[in-house]
Amino acid sequence: MFKPLDIAAYIVKLSNEIGEPMTNMKLQKLVYYTFVWYAVEKNKPLFKEGIQAWKYGPVVTSVYEAYKAYGADVIKETEGGNPESLDSFTKFLIEDVFKVYGNKSAIELMDLAHSEAPWRDTFDPKDQSKVIPFEAIVSFYKARKEVSGSENVKQEQM
Repeated sequence: MFKPLDIAAYIVKLSNEIGEPMTNMKLQKLVYYTFVWYAVEKNKPLFKEGIQAWKYGPVVTSVYEAYKAYGADVIKETEGGNPESLDSFTKFLIEDVFKVYGNKSAIELMDLAHSEAPWRDTFDPKDQSKVIPFEAIVSFYKARKEVSGSENVKQEQM
């Protein structure tokens, strides 16, 4: 298993390399979709920390805390994490997720996550500490992959 900050650092590094603006909110969604597709491919969590269902979508608290000083501004550099600790499969997966979801705004990604059962079924406006169940993530997104009949399900969903 990896650390959420390692995943986030690799995403921020990619965004800086190609000049795609990255905010904390957008970063949260890209970390989430990386977790999702890793879970579908490997049938195990990408990292131990739970993903909480917050008002604006899925959130990994450690990543939020590391980047919250940016507010809604563009993240200029990584805040902790070691992207070099990731294996080649995980780096490739992050790059694939970034290609599919990275050109979307934070609001578009929030709307997408809000439309999907794992967040929608977990969100409670009175308790944003609820963790989206791993089983809910796997079953929902595996079903999407099976329906599409494609190995590159992420492309077909966009």
